[in-house]
Amino acid sequence: PSRTMSDKSPAVAAVRRLLNHKLRVKVVDGRVFYGYLNCFDKRGNIVLVNATECRAPGGCGDSDAGEASGSEAGGGAEA
Repeated sequence: PSRTMSDKSPAVAAVRRLLNHKLRVKVVDGRVFYGYLNCFDKRGNIVLVNATECRAPGGCGDSDAGEASGSEAGGGAEA
């Protein structure tokens, strides 16, 4: 079943506050992406713009980015 939330839910409001902010997104296969949150949908998919992928074992060390993870983004991000 699809996880959907009302546009007025606290979770949706929290994600909306992250729009246009730089995030670090870790997907379930271990990859890490840094980019600016451009949009999201009700299923948890996201679009990052100006994104880069980091495969360094210790991380890329981008301390300016907030951290996000989810169950649907980028081929399956972890929740």
